[in-house]
Amino acid sequence: MPELPDLTAVTKLLADESRVALLSLLLSGRFQTVHELAHAVKITDQTASYHLKRMQALEWVSSYKQGRSVYYHLASEQLAALLENLLNISPRKKINSFKKNQAFKELKAARSCYSHLAGALGVNFLDCLCQKNFVTFQHEQLALTPAGQLFFKDLGIDINKLPSKGPLLKPCLDWTERRFHLAGTLGSAFFKECLRRQWLRYTPASRAVTLSWDGKLFFDSLNNPLV
Repeated sequence: MPELPDLTAVTKLLADESRVALLSLLLSGRFQTVHELAHAVKITDQTASYHLKRMQALEWVSSYKQGRSVYYHLASEQLAALLENLLNISPRKKINSFKKNQAFKELKAARSCYSHLAGALGVNFLDCLCQKNFVTFQHEQLALTPAGQLFFKDLGIDINKLPSKGPLLKPCLDWTERRFHLAGTLGSAFFKECLRRQWLRYTPASRAVTLSWDGKLFFDSLNNPLV
């Protein structure tokens, strides 16, 4: 028999604050254990496991078992994009604690958006690419220029060797900055290279990332008109 989408199953899943918090953490794109996720959200391991299994039933998360530990991961970049879009249209809640305010500032400054760089740092990076004519941005479409191809090649990113699945580059609307950052396979490759070079480092129990000294030098150099 034909089947219709069960939208109520989705809305019920998102109606719980703990599940939303878990999904927000999984937007980091990393595999994380039940204990790590539970500790970050401040719930018990048993409660976190229950929520994760509910999300797994809807194929929102996938799991991988290694030894005694089970690692969870957001199921797809398509789902990550959906969650980011929901964050963009969601009303704002007031932050009343110093700790939450600090956490928000870290997320706003720089964070992972599943597999690419977001936050003010990600938005500024795309702005620099446009200003240097490494990419063109017209009618909400991004295109890589020959100069841009050389720029990424110098970083060790060969455009011709990137996965052919999905767009090479696309704009992603940033929920804190309300402007676009770089997504697509090129955005993912750049973020991965930043982590490999240790220009960016994850903040524990968060999807915020911080700049190392070398990372600061690199991103500062992009604002230099002579580079």
